[in-house]
Amino acid sequence: MTSTPASPALGTGRRLGYLLVGYLAVVVGVITLAPFRFAVPHPPRVHLLVLDGGWIADILLNVALFVPIGLALHRTMRSGLVTVVLVAGGASLLIESLQLFLLPRYSTVTDVAANALGALLGAMISTFVDRRFGAGRRLVGRLMLDLPLMGVTYLLLPLLWLDGLGAAGSPARAWLSLPVVAAGALTLAAVARTVPSAATTAMGRNVVLAAVTWFAIGAVPALRTNPFMVGVGLVVVVGAAGLGQWAWRKAVLRDRRLEPQVVRVIVPLVLLYLILLALYPGSLSVAGGGDARVGILRWLEHVAALASLGYLLAEWRGRQAEHGLVAVAKPALLSGLAWVAIVSVTNRSAILAGGIVALVAGGFGATLYRRQRDHIIALGESVDQTG
Repeated sequence: MTSTPASPALGTGRRLGYLLVGYLAVVVGVITLAPFRFAVPHPPRVHLLVLDGGWIADILLNVALFVPIGLALHRTMRSGLVTVVLVAGGASLLIESLQLFLLPRYSTVTDVAANALGALLGAMISTFVDRRFGAGRRLVGRLMLDLPLMGVTYLLLPLLWLDGLGAAGSPARAWLSLPVVAAGALTLAAVARTVPSAATTAMGRNVVLAAVTWFAIGAVPALRTNPFMVGVGLVVVVGAAGLGQWAWRKAVLRDRRLEPQVVRVIVPLVLLYLILLALYPGSLSVAGGGDARVGILRWLEHVAALASLGYLLAEWRGRQAEHGLVAVAKPALLSGLAWVAIVSVTNRSAILAGGIVALVAGGFGATLYRRQRDHIIALGESVDQTG
């Protein structure tokens, strides 16, 4: 998410990239360390590989969790693959070290290796797009992965992870993610229409593959809890990607500004997901053993959904003459009001605390969008200067 050295995009890219990497790292940290009940182990438990009933799914999950981190790190640091792997591996090693003190969890060497592999795959995706679409095409490839609409797909991924993990005790819960699946595929199809024409043709041929890859990274937790839903989700993602290519092609004929039209479709899908999540039985309590982990992950799922909503609402208002706190406060307030309206029907006891959380999450999403917008403007200026 940076441009060449000495370009204004260098600073905007780093500010954006580190914020996104930090958010993804927090999500991964909560997933792996909740409920944060640490104790001194006797003796410490470190294994090379644990061959329990779900060890393959665990390895795949550890790979998937670090793919977006690796991609974001590569675009932020603009370093080689080795550097990205070392940074991600160091973060993974820290998590595994903390898990030594998280009873009854244990640490494994394969988890670190799987995380590093995921980061490597993410960095390779970034490199592939740069080389495939960027060479000789005025930073088209870089623009493709840094468009504000791409930020939506980064934020939707944790929702797929958390929904799949939440379905561990109730496989039917995994069906809640289908609106998110459709939203991600439609967004990727829109990206193929919003990049410059040289890349639009090439990306259009591969948008279904891109959507399937995105879904595969997010659907790993659901493979264990509800594999049938994963199969249906695959059909949805292919169908939505194909439908999106057709719909957005028609949309740009009506209005060349495609982005607001896309947001108007994606926002209802995220709201539908929030409504389904609020209606689905489950506790938001963060007290007591295994129930605490379930409650923490459910709260995190709300936070991730509200961050996505705040980002989308800020993107909806992206061309308004708003700056600073106002540009963040309005999407944050709208996100908070939406959450309160939804939860007031199902869980009134959580309105006060949840309303504050919703404001913060929506504000974070809006802040991320503003940084993404600043960066794409800086990249556009770089394109003009080099063109």
